[in-house]
Amino acid sequence: RCAPSCGATPNVTAAGSGAAPARDWQAGEPFPAVRCDGSGSVRRGTGLDNPCDNIYSPDMSTSLRDELHQHRPFTSPQQEAFLNLARTQAVLIDAFEKLLQPHGISLTQYNVLRVLRGAEPEGLCRNEVRDRLLTRMPDVTRLLDRMEEAGLITRERDSEDRRQVVTRLTRQGRQLVDKLDAPVAEEHQRRLGHLTQAQLRTLVDLLTLVRHKA
Repeated sequence: RCAPSCGATPNVTAAGSGAAPARDWQAGEPFPAVRCDGSGSVRRGTGLDNPCDNIYSPDMSTSLRDELHQHRPFTSPQQEAFLNLARTQAVLIDAFEKLLQPHGISLTQYNVLRVLRGAEPEGLCRNEVRDRLLTRMPDVTRLLDRMEEAGLITRERDSEDRRQVVTRLTRQGRQLVDKLDAPVAEEHQRRLGHLTQAQLRTLVDLLTLVRHKA
């Protein structure tokens, strides 16, 4: 890491060659993103969208090891990245499920509502719904059964192909997913609004690379 993990304050120099140390950073002081120059020093003037591999910000929140009260180091950077992804997913999903709880639907059911709204007015068959969900569902039929019983969706035979059952939103389902637009946007802002546009773009690109490799 560019900054010491023991809590020592990094010595900051201005970006450039051979610049003398300006001053020590003080705890609690606003601090720009910094970059490791390969010698153990950190330099001002670079953000997280910089192509340098060793990028670190002293005001980042506690590490995953701190959160998990883990004393041993991770076995590899890959393990640390993987566990960070898993932990972050759990935190985001837990918060989102709490947002949906007063409305009586699960995260997967909300996703179905969102997918069907995007397919209006034609609707989708069961397999098309399954393929557009963010997470795999082993039994989409049962999921749709519950949503139909709750009055959120309707299913009927296609008039041209009787083998196909088309799923569409009911008025109640459309009203619910529309009602959730504002609180969902607020939740996205709450969780990711502190990142810059460049950081968000880098995050999306990196996650896409990981997902495509899988």
